[in-house]
Amino acid sequence: MALNHEKLFRIAAVVNIGAGVPLMVAPVLVAARLGLVIDPASMVFAQVAGLAIAAFGALYWIAANNPPAFRPVIAVGMAVKLGVVGFVAINFAIGAYGWKLPTLISADIVFSVLFYAFLRETKEAGA
Repeated sequence: MALNHEKLFRIAAVVNIGAGVPLMVAPVLVAARLGLVIDPASMVFAQVAGLAIAAFGALYWIAANNPPAFRPVIAVGMAVKLGVVGFVAINFAIGAYGWKLPTLISADIVFSVLFYAFLRETKEAGA
């Protein structure tokens, strides 16, 4: 079954923007909902992370217009998502926080698998 690439990247865009914007504008509230604490000196890092997450969302939205032309962007997005999963998993394993953040980040695993399927499909199609 072939993926609907446009829908995939539109959904990824909405998810990323939906995750990034709250982190930019209300990092303390988002952190509290995830069982994390952000001190005032570290708040800027959460905001920068939110900006990066939302920026990837914007890139996915643009990529949805012509996904094969944006294969390199999608490959980087997949690599970043897998990196995030790795960092969250390591910190969860050492007891840095509870289950809420890893549960939220599990969406990145799903998107990574779907992005990989897209990259395979478009490579085989000669794109």
